[in-house]
Order: sequence, then C-alpha cells, then structure tokens
Amino acid sequence: EIEEIVNRIEQKVRSQSDNEINSECIGSLVMDELADLDEITYVRFASVYRSFKDVGELETLLKQITKGT
Repeated sequence: EIEEIVNRIEQKVRSQSDNEINSECIGSLVMDELADLDEITYVRFASVYRSFKDVGELETLLKQITKGT
C-alpha cells in the first residue's frame, strides 16, 4: 500500500507543468494520501510537517479530521 501511495505522489509530481516542485507541494500531496490511509499516521506527519506551535493547533487538526469521518 505504501508503494502505491508513493507511486501516486510521484505521478502527481511528474504531471506538474513546472520542471521544479517545491517541498510544500510534496508535503501537501503526502498529507492528502496519509489522510486517506490512516488518521494517526496523518496526525503524526502533520504535527512535524506543519510545525505545530501549541496544542491548540493540534486540536484544530483533530476537529477537522473528526468532521470528515
């Protein structure tokens, strides 16, 4: 399953019209895929990727996830 995710992300990156893609875009693609895969993995990645400053930011993310389920 992880390999499939990597392949989908790679395809999306390759389909971009630009020759270069920034890390923010890649991080966003990874987060989208992780959200569909596993909520805990998504939250763990997001907490590092988004560099949460406090518990309130994490709480906001958790509320967004629970609304989507």
